[in-house]
Amino acid sequence: MSNISQTPGNITILKNIYENLLKDHHLKPYYIKDSIANKYFKLDLLPPQKVMLLFDCDTEQPTYWEESVLCQLGVEQNEEETPLINIALLNIAHPLKLICFYLVDVDNYPTRLGIRLYQGARAILNPLNITFKRIEDWAIYGLDDTNVDIRYTDINGLHQMAKISQHLPNIKCALTTYLESQFPIVKEIKENNANLPLTWNEVLSNKNKATIFGKRQNIKVGKKANKRTFLANYSSEYIKRKNIFSEKEFQRFENWLSSGGLRENIPEGILKGNKKYVEGYNGFRTFMEELLIYYLQEVSLKNLKIKQADKELNQLLIDTVRMTIKLKKKENTFNFTSLSGLTKFHDELLYEFNRKMTQKTNYTFKIHEKFLPLVQALRYKKKLKRLKTPLELLNEGKKMANCVGSYDDLVKAGRCIIYHYDSPETGKPYTIEIIIKQDKYYINQHYGKYNEKADEVDMKVISNLIEDTNTTLSEKYNQKQNKL
Repeated sequence: MSNISQTPGNITILKNIYENLLKDHHLKPYYIKDSIANKYFKLDLLPPQKVMLLFDCDTEQPTYWEESVLCQLGVEQNEEETPLINIALLNIAHPLKLICFYLVDVDNYPTRLGIRLYQGARAILNPLNITFKRIEDWAIYGLDDTNVDIRYTDINGLHQMAKISQHLPNIKCALTTYLESQFPIVKEIKENNANLPLTWNEVLSNKNKATIFGKRQNIKVGKKANKRTFLANYSSEYIKRKNIFSEKEFQRFENWLSSGGLRENIPEGILKGNKKYVEGYNGFRTFMEELLIYYLQEVSLKNLKIKQADKELNQLLIDTVRMTIKLKKKENTFNFTSLSGLTKFHDELLYEFNRKMTQKTNYTFKIHEKFLPLVQALRYKKKLKRLKTPLELLNEGKKMANCVGSYDDLVKAGRCIIYHYDSPETGKPYTIEIIIKQDKYYINQHYGKYNEKADEVDMKVISNLIEDTNTTLSEKYNQKQNKL
């Protein structure tokens, strides 16, 4: 804790917030008394001073829980006298969380306002019961114009500076009221859902967006920083720093941002892209990739004069962006005005990618557990070969004139699995990408050489194989559940 410095003003503010929490007439009726908390919830030990609130995860509204109400909902005692809530009597469509505010003010330690968040979890021995598991741990050491210090506890138990992507519990109380009144930019961050790789102290210790971006990028930022959304300005400075656009393309990008390009229908991946990878296959992209894909989709719809991009066009854009970033290409201009122009741009990138990646380290992909049943089901199928290494993907890309060679990170992370198929029916070769959604396998891409659309008879053969595998797995799961 030696790197934490506090002024008397910091300590006074934290104490005032905590005292206001205790007096908050909006929340006071919902506090869980210590006697009830200790009796009905199995929690880590907290400092004696604490405010505990149970609230609905979906609405983020406090829930009133007196002991009599808990009893009516079916609180049970097991042999170890650990109270559990029987969720058979609850509306499980609205999961519950428990939030604890507490103040640590002891000698030889920095004063901190702590926030702990617990998620309701099903008990192992009885799935109809829930206990509460700690999922977040926050500590606030400073919260004024001169010292903003908001931290979270990492998996090693160390306090790290928190990023704005790690939202403070969004419950109306003295803390959020203070943040919104003292730091107006908090409202804008919340409204834009700007989950970006900036820390809370970077955002809150600056007076406006211009100073945030100017200090971050060490450049002068004009008045535009205060005219556009927080997310739009961050995106502008991020792209400028990466130097991925030519001067002409960057101007187009700026015009797109200024005309509201990131104000409505913002893809979830952009908002979560500060993490290295986003959950789910379609979100398995960095912030840069999500931003470029979204931008190019908008540009292509305008340039190609179409209302909505189909799956093939979207995939072409995604692959184009992936190769552009992997090749670390700078000063790019995306000036295609036709589908053939986009295809040509893609193919030029593909040629360069295959040429540069030939010397790529060769290793064998680990089969992720969720794909094991599929691999086992298809292992003896003739003419169907799983591509097991990055080099095999690269050779497949050269042979089939496609960009599957750039899919190594997706396969490695278990987001998809790639097969080569030589059709006995038509004699045509195919590259096939299979993904998993909601515990079912799906064919995401099935193309011949030069990304030619697969013949219907060949598509049906592979579709039947995947459907049979899904059916078999479903039957096995049902049999297992019946035995239980």
